[in-house]
Amino acid sequence: MKKNMTKIIITVLVLVVALSSAVMFTACGEIEHGYLPSVPLTFDIDTVNTKLDSVPGLLLSTILDVALDKGNSYFELSPSGTFTCILTIDVAGTLELVGSLLGDFDIGTATETLTKSSLMGTINGYVKVMFPGFDLSDVEGSLALLTNSMGVEIFGLDRSNSEVDKLFDCIEDPNNDRLIPEDLDLSKLPDAIGIKIQGPYKLLDATETVTENGETAKVWTFATVGTHDSDTLPYMNFSYTVYENGKETIVWRNEVLGISIAGKYTP
Repeated sequence: MKKNMTKIIITVLVLVVALSSAVMFTACGEIEHGYLPSVPLTFDIDTVNTKLDSVPGLLLSTILDVALDKGNSYFELSPSGTFTCILTIDVAGTLELVGSLLGDFDIGTATETLTKSSLMGTINGYVKVMFPGFDLSDVEGSLALLTNSMGVEIFGLDRSNSEVDKLFDCIEDPNNDRLIPEDLDLSKLPDAIGIKIQGPYKLLDATETVTENGETAKVWTFATVGTHDSDTLPYMNFSYTVYENGKETIVWRNEVLGISIAGKYTP
């Protein structure tokens, strides 16, 4: 359980620090980008079907229901071929939940448990492979690298906020192993911090499948970020599915983080 809890916490931190009421695919046209919707498609985040490898689904969905500002988190596919994912974190709710969980599992307070060395393991093992030059000694420069290299924009981390500035100083200090400063005033942090991923999407495949319930469903698979060969998917991809009963879903997958974020159309 401790291993799974650590993975959840680190993944949320990577998403926050480094890195979320429409109609069907009607009147689609086969053009340069593949099959595109005739109007923008917007999907709510589906926490129940969002998955993180090796973490129990019920535990993850429970955490996301508290940590995610679902009213300001969504997927959107535009007719021009642009994919947008907005994930907004409820900072107060997330920190309160993390502190509560850490206390429940008797593994110390958040400031004692969440160390820079833990985050550096993720940064060195995954993020630096994807983004050469990413360096926690320059948080702002590293975030700019994410934006310039793959269209990832972090919002809510404005250094003009005294507590955000204090947090960045703590992370950038090479002699400090803490990820969170001891005197951080959580009440003064921004209400919401989030990640916006935006870029072109391209159709890879269009198929029909039969579900476990015997329903026929149409599935479109798209590439968003990452090069790949004909036998693999890029490390960021998504599938859009329309079921026989009219239900519509989207699942965005990041192969590096091992996370699948689900979305659903809500009339």
